Amino acid sequence: MGLWPCEVESEAHVAVNFVNVKDIPCSYAGLIIHDIKVLLKSFPTFSVNFVPRSSNAAAHCLVKINLNIQSDCFWLKVFPLSFAHVDIRECPQKV
Repeated sequence: MGLWPCEVESEAHVAVNFVNVKDIPCSYAGLIIHDIKVLLKSFPTFSVNFVPRSSNAAAHCLVKINLNIQSDCFWLKVFPLSFAHVDIRECPQKV
């Protein structure tokens, strides 16, 4: 059992383009892109998409909060006040 489909969103437009094209560059970056593609092929379905940084406000907020947390955590129904400034309309509406 797992989480499907795998959807990767990144603000790194060049990296997203490299992952989404068939040809892999002959370089150190190409080796990393190859490894990413091998890993993604282990999922039945996946996509890698570019999203502007401004669309990732909630994700950046989560990362900043979790940099100071030493263990796993989750919230049910109530979320930390540090998210109050994040506009919910900027969050993905996928369920």
